[in-house]
Amino acid sequence: MADANQLRATHTTFTYHGYSWELLDGRDLKITFQYHISPDITFDPSVTIHNVSQEMIDRLGKDAVDTYAFNLGMSELYSYWKATASPKIIVAAGNLSPEAIKFWQKLLFKGMGEFFYLNNIDFSVENFVTFTAESKKEHSTSQIQSPDLEIKRKVLVPVGGGKDSSVTLELLKNHFEVGTFTVSAPKAAQNIIQVSRIPQERQIAITRVLDPKIFELNESGYLNGHVPISAYLAFLSLLTADLFGYGYVAISNERSSNEGNVWYCDQEVNHQYSKSYEFERDLQEYVTHFLPNSAPLYFSFMRPLYELQIARIFAQFPDHHPVFRSCNRGQKRNIWCGNCSKCLFAWTILFPFLGPEKLTAYFGSNLFENEHLWPIAQELLGLSSAKPFDCVGTHEETIAAFHLSVNHCTKHSLKMPVLLEKVSHELETNVKLKTGPDGMTDYKERAQVILSDWNSENSLPEAFATILKQAVTTYASTV
Repeated sequence: MADANQLRATHTTFTYHGYSWELLDGRDLKITFQYHISPDITFDPSVTIHNVSQEMIDRLGKDAVDTYAFNLGMSELYSYWKATASPKIIVAAGNLSPEAIKFWQKLLFKGMGEFFYLNNIDFSVENFVTFTAESKKEHSTSQIQSPDLEIKRKVLVPVGGGKDSSVTLELLKNHFEVGTFTVSAPKAAQNIIQVSRIPQERQIAITRVLDPKIFELNESGYLNGHVPISAYLAFLSLLTADLFGYGYVAISNERSSNEGNVWYCDQEVNHQYSKSYEFERDLQEYVTHFLPNSAPLYFSFMRPLYELQIARIFAQFPDHHPVFRSCNRGQKRNIWCGNCSKCLFAWTILFPFLGPEKLTAYFGSNLFENEHLWPIAQELLGLSSAKPFDCVGTHEETIAAFHLSVNHCTKHSLKMPVLLEKVSHELETNVKLKTGPDGMTDYKERAQVILSDWNSENSLPEAFATILKQAVTTYASTV
């Protein structure tokens, strides 16, 4: 891989030149973005929202579509800027106020933290990246049509294929008119929507096309790494929801995503930053000031809960168990790879509620019998220098999940699997693990705190909070 400093010296400027959109055959809205890295690299990625009518465009208005498209292009630029980490970003596609620029700068520094860490880039140096908005083009935030009661009853739920969106769909579909949102939908997402019985007319499909030149640069040694993709999906979901007349975008990010992975350059690096509540609040503020007034309310339905709590609720929806997938490595083949942190974490938080027999049928093997996963287990427990750079839960809830798994084996007189045996020994002997928050030392008590907790730092409207609280109460005795 090329040296980051050399790349920054050679490619000094990244420019967001513009965007364009068109309605293809009167049914698909295609948006294309134009980026340029000095001296001679260009990108033209696109995204297509299917089954959009001219009537939808007219209702929203050209100015509003322009505003959404411009901001979507801002959220997409990180996927291409990362190739060279150019020290200057010029926005020529539209105007940005100083307040808006602060939002995009913060997203770069916090959303790209993992990228900086793994590429050994010191992003704390003065003027590491500067944003300059050269365009005078203004984007309207005027509202053409006030949301009516019908729109306020419609909820758009992004579905990626994991358990969290499954729970969101199942809990909301009997209370609201729920539609689904998928981007280049993986098989697991399609299956979840099918078992949730969401009507075809409420299934919104989107195709994202990356410029192939970014892959060519990656192969030739340019920089690569994680980007805040959830921010891109957030802006895309807001546009889509507004086009189709939805009053809410209910994502499924839980409170566990608030915990970081490692400290680097005196800043906490969080793989899930663009899923965190901090970003959610920043985005809501940005929407208020810089997107059309008709923009839906964007919030996370799962925000008050830990992953472990969601797993307990998910255990009550057996139709979803065979089809959900959380493994990034196995996504294209729609499998659990069985060797990554996401696989082990998902297995561990579900084990106390489903047991080994069912989980083995779903995952293809008993992950607690795989002793080679011990280093990953240590990372999940917080016994390594960094938490895995993956969408996994907090250290404390992982400790609780392993404790509950040990208890499950004891309660049902099951032979303790080799990996769980090693973890059990660690829970009994490791001083670092034996003391939890507020000095609690009893694992049972710590697990109950996790399972009964409700995070007040959330943006749930009252009606949604009532539904989720009812689900937590209904399944509180399930262990």
